[in-house]
Amino acid sequence: MTGKTFAKIGTTIYQVIKDGHPAELADSYDTALRRIALAFTSESEFASLGRINEFPELATAELCGTFQQRLRFAIEQTGRHCEVAEHRLTGAYEKTSLVRTIGVTTELDPGYELQSGLYRAALGSVDRDAVADKLASIIAGKIAFERTGKSDAEVVSDIIEASGRLGSETFGAETAKDASAFLKDLPKVAADRYEELAAKAFPKHAMSM
Repeated sequence: MTGKTFAKIGTTIYQVIKDGHPAELADSYDTALRRIALAFTSESEFASLGRINEFPELATAELCGTFQQRLRFAIEQTGRHCEVAEHRLTGAYEKTSLVRTIGVTTELDPGYELQSGLYRAALGSVDRDAVADKLASIIAGKIAFERTGKSDAEVVSDIIEASGRLGSETFGAETAKDASAFLKDLPKVAADRYEELAAKAFPKHAMSM
């Protein structure tokens, strides 16, 4: 992002990128996420995201997740590609203001992946008995990808930041003393946590197993 701006130096702003094309600006990641969801879904679909009765079984167990998690889930269902570019205004026009580009539906957020598994199970779009194994596989794959260009400590730091954007569970990332051990155990920890929450959300299914 270059050129003149009337925003205060040091301000962080977010630019929505839809299908590879830069679009509107937002004052927070949360606002950017809402604008993407509004653009990619119908008004009625967007309105339904705010109603926890969209997932009645999860609502009964108080496991509907955050509004931000439901926004990401709705965006994922569209199959559209979107990112959010985070910029910090420095006042130095010869330097880029870009801090990072966030893949809205691709960034590593294990807590969101767990919540997404609950959403899919509640909707009946997946075999409930297979969700835990698939969840572990997805998280392991994303960790392996992130490790190709970052240290384990950086990957853990990114998980903390990503979970903060959506209000997701961190599985103790903030207090992990050994980043490598934490990442090694994380897929199974998340899968076990899913099994625990699924038994609460879908008790009849758990009893039939």
